[in-house]
Amino acid sequence: MAKLFIGMPAHNGKRFISEAIESLLNQSYTNWEMLISDDKSNDGTEFICKEYVKKDRRITYYRQAKNIGPFNNLKFLLDKASGDYFMWTAHDDIWEKDFIKTCIENLELHPDYGVAFTQSTTINARNKLIREINNLHKLSGRANLWSVLKFVYNPEILGKGQFMYGVYRLNAALKTWEYYPQRGGFGSDVLFSLAAIAHFGVFVDKKVLVHYRLGGYSNPQNKDIEEEIIVNPKNHIFPVGGGRFNQYLRGHMEALRETPYQIPVAFLLFIRSIRAWWLFIKKRNLLVRFMNIKLVDFIPPILIKLLNRVIENPRYRANRLNRREFIDSFWKSHGGKGHEDLFMELLFNFKEKGTYVEIGTNDPAITTSFTQKFYDRGWRGINVEPGLKEFASLKKIRPEDINLNICIGGTSGEMPFYEVRDSQASSLLKDFAEKQGYVSSVRQVKVSTLKDMFNNFLKTEIDFMVIDAEGMDFEILKSNDWIRYRPRAMIVETVHHDYKEIKEYLGGFGYIDVYTNYLNSIFVDTNYFKDDPRFDTRENRPQFIQK
Repeated sequence: MAKLFIGMPAHNGKRFISEAIESLLNQSYTNWEMLISDDKSNDGTEFICKEYVKKDRRITYYRQAKNIGPFNNLKFLLDKASGDYFMWTAHDDIWEKDFIKTCIENLELHPDYGVAFTQSTTINARNKLIREINNLHKLSGRANLWSVLKFVYNPEILGKGQFMYGVYRLNAALKTWEYYPQRGGFGSDVLFSLAAIAHFGVFVDKKVLVHYRLGGYSNPQNKDIEEEIIVNPKNHIFPVGGGRFNQYLRGHMEALRETPYQIPVAFLLFIRSIRAWWLFIKKRNLLVRFMNIKLVDFIPPILIKLLNRVIENPRYRANRLNRREFIDSFWKSHGGKGHEDLFMELLFNFKEKGTYVEIGTNDPAITTSFTQKFYDRGWRGINVEPGLKEFASLKKIRPEDINLNICIGGTSGEMPFYEVRDSQASSLLKDFAEKQGYVSSVRQVKVSTLKDMFNNFLKTEIDFMVIDAEGMDFEILKSNDWIRYRPRAMIVETVHHDYKEIKEYLGGFGYIDVYTNYLNSIFVDTNYFKDDPRFDTRENRPQFIQK
């Protein structure tokens, strides 16, 4: 039996996986075996891996029968591990020849540490150095309060989440997963690393022996980065707003289970959150100047009304600020940033009352809701939320809406609902939910088609509808009667689907796409907006929309 078990999760890694495997084959430490778990790649990864299996008997290849998602793939590899030591290896990173040797030597020299790592760099898709991460050795420490506080205080951007890819004593890796099982959400690798340092300690060698790739599978958007200069790392901090800080805080408390460190860490996070909130406010220009209007998604509806009245008042025409310019300025400041609710504000001319339908409302108290500001202004509508806790909060916050504790799907009846812990990704689809993280419970829920729901509850025309249903969005669209029930506009989460297929389907019922980002798309009813002067009839798009 080999002393070290290497687990490599892979998915569509054709471009980089050969280089990653070669850097492991060139290691000066040779007493290891490696299992590659291919998460049903479709780009030639399988062929490359099988060639390496023929080349070196230490390598084993396993192809998953279905795509299980990155976190389940990590757990699969950990469950298969044997020997004294364990490490995960990303399919697009590179290790210097003494990385494993250095880590294992440090663990054998320091039996009171459970994890070993080294200094690292980040590289781009062309192997060009982007940045040296030269402070990781300062986080080296045994499992004690000082080590934990140093780790939590250190800015997330400086690479502390990379400890997850260190060399573990096998029992330390297994126990760390028990304390904090990996799942979707911001900072999951950071929280796993926190659990490791809090319970077992991490030893970080000062030599630079690993190169973390930006522009690989995990960071495709960064493929053109040439150099990354971080002037003030403290300004690169965890996200806040929409309940994200609460989720991050809960993750820290979970990672620190069975330790006495939870209270001091919570206090430290609250101190750090002051800067995070200030940056949040500053970045979004929440301070509004009369002569240089820059609006964002958190401006109270009453202020928007006042601004519009000022703009339309003839007394202020000398300022050359009319409604058209106001809309243009507004959209230029915020277009393309995902502010779909602001888009609806513009589309319906800041209409004071209207009707919305939101499928997947979640808890408006802790998450961003597309329709909350409309409710606050006087709009009313139908909200669908299957989560029990989320629905209880929703009823308190939206007492004048029609709130339904059901799911919307392709057929009416009952179905199992898979709830994902600490995530907004619970779903009727088992495979989808498991990919997002740990499924904490499964229960039967009532399911209705969109058509049946409208038959039972809709009393007026729909101004706009939001569908955010975690993989079920297209099925929901297909369950409607588009002759009888026609929202004037729709926000649809299209990231999990074939966008062109949805576009073609809705196009058959007279809807066109007017805006899309990486997550959501907006469609409008051409019959309703055909006489709107803001539409460019040549391109059939609203003039103020910058796609």
